[in-house]
Amino acid sequence: MDLFRASLATGKPDYDLCSSYRVCLETEFPNLRQRYHEKITTTLLFPTTELEDSFQLLLWDIRCYLEMVNSYGKAGYISLQRPLALYRNVIQHRLLSIDSDASKPVREICRVALLFFSSVVVYPLQNQRPMLQYLHTLTNHLKSATHIEDDFRLWLLVLGGMAANTDPLKPWYISQLRALSVIYPRSWSSVRGLLEEFLWLESACGEGGLELWLEVMLDAAMHQRVPH
Repeated sequence: MDLFRASLATGKPDYDLCSSYRVCLETEFPNLRQRYHEKITTTLLFPTTELEDSFQLLLWDIRCYLEMVNSYGKAGYISLQRPLALYRNVIQHRLLSIDSDASKPVREICRVALLFFSSVVVYPLQNQRPMLQYLHTLTNHLKSATHIEDDFRLWLLVLGGMAANTDPLKPWYISQLRALSVIYPRSWSSVRGLLEEFLWLESACGEGGLELWLEVMLDAAMHQRVPH
């Protein structure tokens, strides 16, 4: 399968990185890491101790790509040597090529979460079937996982809650976020600052995230009024 068909099928590409993709990976991505090194001052909050080096490097490359997209057309933007889509395709190929490993549940939930995030933000598809498949897989992991740090769980639940906007899973995500919200500030700006320490693109996620958080806060307020 080529990259597009593999993305639709939520499977692995049938080919290795072609020459232009490999040149981009070996020359352009190191340049991106150097360019955004000072801008990305925070440490990624993913459970990196559970991830191999190549997985961690992919996380940083996605972060750099999002910074590049976010700065596009703004003051100080540096023109790219190659089309933006090439960087996106290299990331998607690497994501789809990560092996699943059920024996490492934290790593597996990271893998599914990144594929889910990519299907919405990095490599969005008009066909929503892959996104919904990742959503349901992510939900199953969240329901069965017992050792997920609160900050990481918050990011996962916000992503899932936004995508589940018209899905029967939406009430579950609202209830989970309501229970978790007691340990976080009520303001969306504070919560968003935390989410940005994982992976976040404001132009793609900001409006949906705000709407979800307001819904969670309203739900929490309603539950506080209900006598026990």
